[in-house]
Amino acid sequence: MEDGTMTESKDFSTSRIRAHTNPTQPIHIDLEAQPPPVHDSGSPIKKLPSSPTESIKRRIHRSSTAKTYRPERRGREWTPGQEPGIDPAESHDTHDLSATHLYEECEILVVDFSNEHIDLRRLNNRSLPEFLEKPRPQWVQCRWINVDGLSWDVIKLLGNDKGLHRLAVEDMMNTRNRTKADFYSDHTYNTHNPTNGFITAHTSPSTISRLTQLRTLQRYHGGPNEERIQFMEKHSALASKNLGVSVEQVSVFLTADNTTLSFFEDSAEDIETPILARLNTPETILRRVPDASMIVQAIIDAIVDLAIPVATAYQDAIGELELDVLTEADIGHTTALYVLTSEMSQFKSNISPVENLVKTLRDHKSEPIRTPGLNGKPGKLSSSSVTISSMASIYLGDVEDHCELITDSLDQMRRAADNMIDLIFNTHGETGQR
Repeated sequence: MEDGTMTESKDFSTSRIRAHTNPTQPIHIDLEAQPPPVHDSGSPIKKLPSSPTESIKRRIHRSSTAKTYRPERRGREWTPGQEPGIDPAESHDTHDLSATHLYEECEILVVDFSNEHIDLRRLNNRSLPEFLEKPRPQWVQCRWINVDGLSWDVIKLLGNDKGLHRLAVEDMMNTRNRTKADFYSDHTYNTHNPTNGFITAHTSPSTISRLTQLRTLQRYHGGPNEERIQFMEKHSALASKNLGVSVEQVSVFLTADNTTLSFFEDSAEDIETPILARLNTPETILRRVPDASMIVQAIIDAIVDLAIPVATAYQDAIGELELDVLTEADIGHTTALYVLTSEMSQFKSNISPVENLVKTLRDHKSEPIRTPGLNGKPGKLSSSSVTISSMASIYLGDVEDHCELITDSLDQMRRAADNMIDLIFNTHGETGQR
């Protein structure tokens, strides 16, 4: 006591708190025994749920808004940890296939050719089995089978006829794969996600079904949010020209018996037409050198060539935006620039991996390669009977150059769009300070 004033001391040290608290158990407070806290205005705060039942009901109500996300798979029901691959030789019950529901009327082109002769056949799902039963003619040096459409009956027939690996069959049926090349003992599989030119842009609900089948850039990369996809398609830089860019997966097999198999979802004619024109001309390289790896090179080259006008269209669109920003910068231009850069990034993500694919094909060696052993054990020899010819390797280098030109152009356009966005904000920032 000092100067007649009573003082009380309390120990707030951490050691005292720990002495009365078990760190492994929560502190229990009787909320009903506490006086209700009061706001400055004098009204009590709403109490927490007085019973567990009330809290449980609220959680059940909120859980009804949850979504279940599963990868989009075709040919089988997806479950974690399932057996990888789809073997066309197995029965459907073995791996729970729903592939029997994957049916489409396919247009199949078979080209048999040599230095002196060429034979073209148009087949469909019903005429293919009879054709495969016939032996391959002796004069045929190279065969190209081009399939427009994905149907399980066609995939099963060709998969069994050529002994395609189960992992490659699964990748072919699920059209969301990365661009890559996989080498097996007697065939190689490479897949692409090309931009196959222009389609009518999304301007009305009547075009939704067609766009869903062809898949625009935004639809291919946009995920499950349909509202976002429709917004991005509507505000696309090419929408004002009533244009859009379609994307689909292309699967190509190169087998050891000098045969090329190619599977398109919808646009085989875009690739097929120029290659057929070359095959029908005896003076072209494709005819003078009956090499299946050159057919693979021709397919990849045509895919990359189709991307060139797409890059030119984006260059034109960004040029128009640049004039608008320089003459009358408006904050609304940032939305158009964002959508444009988003599409260019997605477009580049389809083109850039082709460079790595081409390098992989050029570096492939059919001779046995010794892999190092472990713990002093001798290494193993790994080999593939598939050969990428020296001529195909040379011309694949030209495809790689085209890919680099497109990606460099897209990088320049992306930097120009970023600079325009900075210019818009700087201009409006100065205007606001005046």
